[in-house]
Amino acid sequence: MDEHGVRAISAESAAIQQRFFNENAPLVVEVGRRMAESLRAGGKVLAFGNGGSAADAQHFAAELVGRSTATGRPGPPSPSPPTRPS
Repeated sequence: MDEHGVRAISAESAAIQQRFFNENAPLVVEVGRRMAESLRAGGKVLAFGNGGSAADAQHFAAELVGRSTATGRPGPPSPSPPTRPS
């Protein structure tokens, strides 16, 4: 692959992301609002998946906990079930 190919793939990826957020911004905001409300009320955020999605779920849970502890607040209860590497 040459530089033109890299730029074409990058542009396509950016266009897909832009289209997704243009179409789904209200939903993304609503989901974030609901997660914040749940955590403020003492609830949990559960993240799970299968295969690569399980790794994404673990990363998401770690981001929630890490961002909280970095600000001096206790991390929220946001467990991600353990994954078994294949």
